[in-house]
Amino acid sequence: MPLEPMVDDFDVQVDWEDVPDNDLVPEAVYELLVRKAELGWTRTDKLALEVSYEVGGGELEGKSLRAETFTLGDMLDPKGQLPETRRKVFGWMSLKRLCNACGVRYDQSLRATARELEGSRFLAQVKVVKQPDKNKDGTDNQYAGVEQNRITSYWPIGHTPPASASQALHQGSTGQPHGNGSAQPGPAPRQRLSVQEAMAAQAAEASVSQDVSPGNDDIPF
Repeated sequence: MPLEPMVDDFDVQVDWEDVPDNDLVPEAVYELLVRKAELGWTRTDKLALEVSYEVGGGELEGKSLRAETFTLGDMLDPKGQLPETRRKVFGWMSLKRLCNACGVRYDQSLRATARELEGSRFLAQVKVVKQPDKNKDGTDNQYAGVEQNRITSYWPIGHTPPASASQALHQGSTGQPHGNGSAQPGPAPRQRLSVQEAMAAQAAEASVSQDVSPGNDDIPF
């Protein structure tokens, strides 16, 4: 929509140091709040659930994260109505892990399950990743190289996430969740880990992390 032209000499004096380079949150474990869970269709007409989050505690409380899109259909069953689709489409498995972390009861109605998700809280490993050059179907990704936050693991509130091996090797410490109660925002020092312990933590982290690499179907509607 075109802008209305200015009829005066209005101007703003800007200190560009006040403007952040991006709206990303640092890589860490956060307590997240599910703000909204909406059903819709991807650009290729597959069933999907788009879930919006915000940080639920700590210094960044209220900060919004990029919405996550769970694609629930495929080429043969775009509406995700067949049992075999739910057994093989990754979006269903990721959604189930999110429901488990949020303590949401499963309902035969997907819409009812989405409503149950709204307002729930969980712990999430949030990372900063770059969009790949290609989509899953081999086409060029118009967002290639763009950095974005991505949730790679989901845990229930109260769970102790595995140590971040890369952080442990570098700092000898692990992150505390950003949450309410006794949890403190930002990383808190713990006992220094040996290289062997850090490598064990790396293996544990890999066992619970999800690969949620985007494809063209994951670009919101």
